[in-house]
Amino acid sequence: MNNNSKWFSQTLLTFKDKQYMTDGYLRVSISTNTEDYKFFNPPMLNISITNNYQKSYNLNIQSCEDLLESFTTAMTQLNGDETVIEKKYQKTTNIYFRFAIENVNQTRVVVIEIVSSETDATKVIIPLKPTFQSFLRRLKSFVNNYDDICNQLLIQSIQNESTQIIHQLPTLIKGISSQIVSQIPDEDIIPDSPAQEEIKQEAASTVSTIGDLDKFLGDDMSNIKLPEVDKAETIIPVIEIDSVLAEKVLRGDLFNLENKLTSFVTSKQPLIDIKNDLQTFFDFPLLPSLSEDDKNSLVYMSTLLQNYYTKANTINDVPIPMSSPTLKYKGVYNEDNIELAKDILLIIGYMRALRRRLESKITNAYDNKALMYLYLRCMLDPFCFSFIEELTKKDIIASLKNRYEFFDREGFFDKYKQMLIDNN
Repeated sequence: MNNNSKWFSQTLLTFKDKQYMTDGYLRVSISTNTEDYKFFNPPMLNISITNNYQKSYNLNIQSCEDLLESFTTAMTQLNGDETVIEKKYQKTTNIYFRFAIENVNQTRVVVIEIVSSETDATKVIIPLKPTFQSFLRRLKSFVNNYDDICNQLLIQSIQNESTQIIHQLPTLIKGISSQIVSQIPDEDIIPDSPAQEEIKQEAASTVSTIGDLDKFLGDDMSNIKLPEVDKAETIIPVIEIDSVLAEKVLRGDLFNLENKLTSFVTSKQPLIDIKNDLQTFFDFPLLPSLSEDDKNSLVYMSTLLQNYYTKANTINDVPIPMSSPTLKYKGVYNEDNIELAKDILLIIGYMRALRRRLESKITNAYDNKALMYLYLRCMLDPFCFSFIEELTKKDIIASLKNRYEFFDREGFFDKYKQMLIDNN
């Protein structure tokens, strides 16, 4: 047996014989194994009997089907006579199921023996009802649901392989085009490679930007005032913001962005579709000087990350991660792109803080806005982080502070603020 094999087992049934004097212990389980979490061997039904020592009998799906057929025939023919089913699914070991009547109480029992030789055998006696009937139901379930069990192993295999691909993507994309994927763990970068320092600087810049945004909003949005909680609000003069995104695209309500993003989730290329939709509101190119290679990389990464995390959450209830690779490219842009980037950065920061606060109250990924935050990052990152690299920390904080206060005064966040009140 390969020492690298990793075994997985789920117990289905146990029984300790204290009544019929065999002192046998029966354990029925499903097991499988893998060496790399990519390929799982076919699941087996395992029958284990322990007296002074343990012997096990592994049954593949063909053996289980044959045994189930034999049981079905035997159960219809039970009478006062003893019935024995003998099977040899392993080269040197037999398994016996003997249906008999116990002498003292005249109850039906089943004697199960695993025999390799006269001196190498284990035995347990179980009552026909309910223990053997329970065993028979487990056997039927294994046979009837075998394909579903294998499909679950396939999903696990795909998930583990996808996870490995996700971990490798930052380094792979770095070699494909000039797109920079930030927040790359050090272990994913070849030590002393020429790209290492540049990647670290890019990651530090993005982390610093998001970190500053968190400080402005406060831990779990502690700096966000709720009218029902903070009765006395100080009126601070703010500079009016002429925001096409807030006024025309979202019509003064951030909640409309959630509806818009959700409508593009099932698209083959969500990033391109939302870009085309937004472009109808703006008179300047939203992704200027974007090369074909960069576009393909951004579309690939955006769609892959969105679909992977969504399916992992839906199928396996895997939490949506708070942090994700930052999608951006390097190009020539103007002041209009920077102003739009500031709007989006504020929204990203607000939804990030909103999600963190709601997750402590709500577990569902849709209701606590974890999925909304994922869609926001996958679809709008390039419109934001591609254009703010040259801004100073002071400029970013000042712009976001004024934007938040202006948008808040205009009721831009009202629906989400009410959600916070309802879940306070």
